[in-house]
Parts: sequence; structure tokens; C-alpha cells
Amino acid sequence: MRTAARDIVIVGGGPAGLVTALSAITRTPSLAARIVVLEGERYP
Repeated sequence: MRTAARDIVIVGGGPAGLVTALSAITRTPSLAARIVVLEGERYP
């Protein structure tokens, strides 16, 4: 298993989770590489 340091972990990749991630990146672009969005469902 790989590990990486993350400052923000967002649980749920639905509309609210994605808007949260985009809002954080818009406010603080330097966080872009330090945010992870976790989603339990599989999408094609």
C-alpha cells in the first residue's frame, strides 16, 4: 500500500464533495496536490 501526506481528506465524491474540493483549491491553489477525495462507488 502506498501512503502520502494529505492536508484535506474529503469523504464522498458526489456533488457536495467535489464542490468542497474545488472550493478549497480555488481559495488556496497550493493545496491542490494535498487534497484527496475518497469515493466508495465505482464509476466507468
